Amino acid sequence: PGKADRLARLGRDAQVAVAVDSQHGVDAIADAAGRARVDVGVLVDVDVGLARCGVTGPDEAVALGRIVAGTPRLRLRGIMGYEGRLRAANAERGRRITQVETGLGAVRQAIAAAGLPCEVVSSGGTSTFLQAVADPAINEIQAGTYALMETDLSGLGLPFVPALTVSAMVISRRGSRVVLDAGRKSISCDYGPPTPLPLEAALTAINEEHTTLRWDGELPGFGARVELRPLHVRLTFNLHDEVWLARGDKVIDRLPVTARGRSS
Repeated sequence: PGKADRLARLGRDAQVAVAVDSQHGVDAIADAAGRARVDVGVLVDVDVGLARCGVTGPDEAVALGRIVAGTPRLRLRGIMGYEGRLRAANAERGRRITQVETGLGAVRQAIAAAGLPCEVVSSGGTSTFLQAVADPAINEIQAGTYALMETDLSGLGLPFVPALTVSAMVISRRGSRVVLDAGRKSISCDYGPPTPLPLEAALTAINEEHTTLRWDGELPGFGARVELRPLHVRLTFNLHDEVWLARGDKVIDRLPVTARGRSS
């Protein structure tokens, strides 16, 4: 209920749309919109193969769309379907993309045939950005990772480059070993450990508070900064209160990570 109320209050100052896949969701959003005295846009969520949220096909989508259209304070705006992260090496990539196109297309036709509005067809993440752009039926793309990019999305021909690093400090060094003051409490490692950017450095271990590197050549000094590139940008952001914006070696701004710790 708290999340629904927060969402509805946002509708006073912004154009808000929320995905639903059940009568329960419709009722919760409608009740909150009524308390806030705002109208909230709604998209019917369609399961296009991710097996997470969404109605299962055209019949369910039309039935739920009719409920939304007949509910005060809600405005049916269209449909959405998210296919999940499809990397270049995913053997199911082509089939999954086709499943999205055909699944959303069939639902869109059924919604239109039922006389219901469908101004928005929302789909496509960063990994399927190019396919979503090429699909004339999709007019909203849900990509977010593209802004800072992640290296495991290479090989897809995307017009984006990685732009996030965690800047760690050298606090210990012996022989060819260099230890930094950042570890798993600072860098999400669920996609794997971060990549050190200096060509001389190779990661050998990462623990809660430390990252250990093998350094080839002259060691960096105590207090030197070493840039680490996380493989999972989004969860790394959720570990920090602030982000520093830099152009080259010059810091140009410092911003709070206001969404930290919030699931919605």
